[in-house]
Amino acid sequence: MNPISKTDSMPLPPQGNDVIRDAPERSNAETGSDPLPLQLSEITPAQDCVAPSSGFSNIDALMEEIEVDLRIDLGNTCMKLDEFLRLRKGAVITLDQEVMAPAIILANEKIIAYGEILIMSGKFSVRITELPGS
Repeated sequence: MNPISKTDSMPLPPQGNDVIRDAPERSNAETGSDPLPLQLSEITPAQDCVAPSSGFSNIDALMEEIEVDLRIDLGNTCMKLDEFLRLRKGAVITLDQEVMAPAIILANEKIIAYGEILIMSGKFSVRITELPGS
């Protein structure tokens, strides 16, 4: 096998404003030394990579802006397409869940709690009755 020389290698494609610059190529045989192992003490954090503490001083304010998709699942049912197509105003759909069974509370499609359905001020509400894992 012949070693690949500098003239045999393919040139790198240009990348923006001279992002890649030519570096002198020297093999270990030319320098007469083996590569040195990297010592962790040689690595120091870059000052530009440290996040300023003032930018995230109030994490609570950031948390208040995050939206969560909350859903209350009362049950479900399966019906044939022709039954679905015959649904009209006033039709009643029976769900698979018992009347006293807890509703499932989901946040971003994950179960976070169980609760009971209430009516308060003419609106449906849910009282949390159980938190999984507690």
